Amino acid sequence: MNPSAFFRAHPTAVWAFAGMTLIWGSTWHAIHLQLNGTPMFVSVALRFALAAAVLGLWMRARRQPLAVPAGLRPVVMVQGLCIYGVNYLFAYAATAYVASGVVALVFAFNVVVSLLLEPWLLGQRSPSGLWLAAALGVGGLALVLLPEGFDALAPTRLLGVGLALGGAVCVGLGNVLSSRLLRGGASLPALNFWGFVVGTTVALLAAAAGGEGWSLQATPAYLASLLYLALFGSVLAFALYLHVVRELGPVRAAYSSVLSPVIALLLSGLLEGLRWTPGLVAGLLLVLLGNLLVLRRRARPAVARR
Repeated sequence: MNPSAFFRAHPTAVWAFAGMTLIWGSTWHAIHLQLNGTPMFVSVALRFALAAAVLGLWMRARRQPLAVPAGLRPVVMVQGLCIYGVNYLFAYAATAYVASGVVALVFAFNVVVSLLLEPWLLGQRSPSGLWLAAALGVGGLALVLLPEGFDALAPTRLLGVGLALGGAVCVGLGNVLSSRLLRGGASLPALNFWGFVVGTTVALLAAAAGGEGWSLQATPAYLASLLYLALFGSVLAFALYLHVVRELGPVRAAYSSVLSPVIALLLSGLLEGLRWTPGLVAGLLLVLLGNLLVLRRRARPAVARR
């Protein structure tokens, strides 16, 4: 299907995809603005608590039910941990060690994770070109990690990248579980509401366990970034995301993470002083090429196991 025909067949999903990609590409810098002395997990908790309150009031005003089918509730919990909880802890922690654009780049590997999990959770088989795409992605990541030779192997940098990779795994699993839940009859707003509740709970527990205290540096920049992350980066972007998952599937929704790193890297270069080395540019191109190859073909039904 050519791009124009695809747009005519799925106009709202395409616009939703574009919207969530632009928003999430910009949220990495907003996260960076919150690293002002406020404990990072407190910031995550405030973001999702505000998002849950706004979405809950909106659902109540529209008389939309908060409940999800009883049989889906365990999966809702795992999906919430992956999409709204643990992965954000990874993301906030990683931005303390590496530039936010680099974190976004590593998070793009959730596309590969989604494709690997599809046969097990959705009964779809990934295309044979996956391994070539994964090899390109790993090669590109190596170039990103080594822009200045062995100096890039500093423990703090490796820790930041490792945290980002952990978040990518969580997002990939959450992508596939989101599709499974929507197929099973869970409503889009209810999934987001309970996801925000789970995200708030996880962040509060992490803040308590981390021993960093509960101080809040409520500067104008911090408050502005909090409102942006809660209202646009959470309530709006996650609504668009689940719409794309429902209409186009988890892998196409994950494709947003192929494009949002470009936006994040551009913002990092303009606002955070990220150094644009030849290795970083080449690595970015390889990672994007690898993810594009992943998405060239539709997934096929999985072969039945005997």
